[in-house]
Amino acid sequence: MTHYIVLKDMTSGQILYEGAGTVSAKDGEKTVVQFGNRAARYTYELYEDHCCILSEQEMIVRLKLDPCKDEEGTIETPFGILDVTTSARLYDFHNNSAEVKYTLSLQGDEQIFHFKLDIAEKE
Repeated sequence: MTHYIVLKDMTSGQILYEGAGTVSAKDGEKTVVQFGNRAARYTYELYEDHCCILSEQEMIVRLKLDPCKDEEGTIETPFGILDVTTSARLYDFHNNSAEVKYTLSLQGDEQIFHFKLDIAEKE
């Protein structure tokens, strides 16, 4: 079944993706949402208490976000792989929506990100 996916940057209000995607349940404990276009591809692995995000654009970003503890991630650039630390401030996942707000730390610099992923079934 095809799903209609909206990924919104809650800080800027910008819609980063809007269109078709796939949603599948794996092992009964995680939901995998995949979507994208020519410019970017995304995979969100959504668990009850944390999530993993893969974002493939000019750079490849792999993050694990857990509101209970700091986690590690990587940013792959044409110049090499950078190790980052994530600290999730908010993670809220229900059947048709996931919202995450986190701080990404790289060599002492920090930036806050806030995204919302909405999923609707499309017939």
